[in-house]
Amino acid sequence: MGATEGFGGVPTPQPSLPFRRARGTMTGPGTSHGSELQRSCVRTVVRPPSAGQQALALDTGGTSLRAITISLGLACLGLCGCGAKNAATYRILGDAAAPLLVPPGVQELHRNETEFAVQPTMRDPDCEPPKRGIRLRVRRDAVKVSIRQETLKASPPGWLSRWADTLSDRGCLPRDGRGAFVRRILEAFPLGVGDAYRIAYGHPSASGFIDLVAGHKLKVVGPVLHDSSESSELTVESIDPGVGGGLSLRARSAANLAGYEESWYSITVGINGDLRLKHDQTRFFHDGEITVLEQPDVTAVSFIPHDRYMRMNYLARVAERGDHDVLFVSGSTREELETRSAAVSRNPSLCFEADSDEWCRGASSKLAINLFVTVVLNGTAAEATPGMPLGQFLRRGFGPRATISARGLEVYRPHGNRLAKVDFDPSSGTIMTLPLLGGERILLPEESPD
Repeated sequence: MGATEGFGGVPTPQPSLPFRRARGTMTGPGTSHGSELQRSCVRTVVRPPSAGQQALALDTGGTSLRAITISLGLACLGLCGCGAKNAATYRILGDAAAPLLVPPGVQELHRNETEFAVQPTMRDPDCEPPKRGIRLRVRRDAVKVSIRQETLKASPPGWLSRWADTLSDRGCLPRDGRGAFVRRILEAFPLGVGDAYRIAYGHPSASGFIDLVAGHKLKVVGPVLHDSSESSELTVESIDPGVGGGLSLRARSAANLAGYEESWYSITVGINGDLRLKHDQTRFFHDGEITVLEQPDVTAVSFIPHDRYMRMNYLARVAERGDHDVLFVSGSTREELETRSAAVSRNPSLCFEADSDEWCRGASSKLAINLFVTVVLNGTAAEATPGMPLGQFLRRGFGPRATISARGLEVYRPHGNRLAKVDFDPSSGTIMTLPLLGGERILLPEESPD
C-alpha cells in the first residue's frame, strides 16, 4: 500500500477498499448508543460467574452460565463492533452545537497528555519547548515529546504546523517528518470537529494567505484576447436584487475576448525537501469548444525553486497596480518565510522589484488562482477547497440550499497509510461539519438530497 503526501502533510493513501453504497441508518460505536453497547460488551465478557450462577447451571443441562455469558458477549462483538472496530474508526460524538472527533485507537474522551519519541536529524539539536504544557527531552538518538491537551486546544490558529516547521529546521525531526509529527499530535486527542484543522492550518480566509504543501493543486484561469493590446474588461449591464438577499449581475464580455485558458498545477516535493510546481494540464475554451494545449500560455505561473516553504498571499494590494494580486513568497526556513512575508505585507510592491525575484513573485491580476485538494466522491476524483466542510462540498452538485441526507453516506478519512471509516449518527447532521483535508473517500447515495 503506497501513500503520497496530501494537504498539510496528510497522506493520500492508495488502498483497495471494497467500496459499496450504504443503505439504511449507520449504527455502531460512532453513536452514543454504540459506545454504551461497547462498554456493556466488555463488562459481559470479563465478568466471572458467581457461586449462585454456578449452582444455577445445574438446571441448564450442564451448560455453565459463564459459557452463556461469553457467547452473548461474542454476539455483541459481532453486532456492535465493540473492541477492534472502535479502535479502527474515527467517531463523531456529541450534538451539532459541539461535535467531537475521536481518532482511531483513542479510548479516553478526556485524555490529558500524550508522549512519544521522534528521531532527530542532528545530534543534540536545540529543541527548546515553545510554551508551557510542552516538554522536549533530547537524548542522543531520540527526542521525547510530551504535550498536554489543554495546551493544544488553547493554541492560536496554525500554531502546530509552524512549530513543527521550526523543529524540523533545527534538526529535531526526521527529514520531511513535519506532516507525520502534526498528525501524531492531532490523532492523540479527541478534539472539536473543526479544532484540528484550525490548530494545524489556521484560517486562510481571515489571514489572506495559505502555506503551500505537497498535495495542493492550483487552478489558474485567464482570458485569451484577439488583441493583447486592447481591453478585456467586462461591461456591466445591470445589477438587480437576487434570490435570498443577493445581487444578480448581468455583464457582457468584451468583443476582444477570444475565450479563456485553464491550467492545473500540482505541488510536489523534491529530493531535498524543496517544493516544486508540476504542470498537469491546460485547456483552451472558445466558441463552445475545448482544445487541450501541451503548455500554458496566458496561465503560465512562475514558481520559485529550491525553497522548502512557500506562501500564497491572495489578498495583497499593490497600490500602483490598482487591483489585488496573488503573491508567492518563499523561504528556506520557517523563520525566513515569516520575515519575508511580513516585509511583503508592509510593502507588496517588493514582489515586483528585480532584487526580490529569487524569493517573491507576483502573478498577473488578470489571472484567477484558486487552491484545491483532491477527494474521491463515488469513485471519481473531485476538487475541494482546503478545510471546506463536507456538507458544503456535497451541496455544490445540488445547489447551495439543497438539504443533503446523511443516511447511507459513508466517509473514509486518511489515518496513517490507510483510510479509516468515520462513524457518526446520521440523524444529527454533525458529519456535514467535517473539514476536508484531502485524500477522503466519500460514498453518497444517489437519492441522498431531500
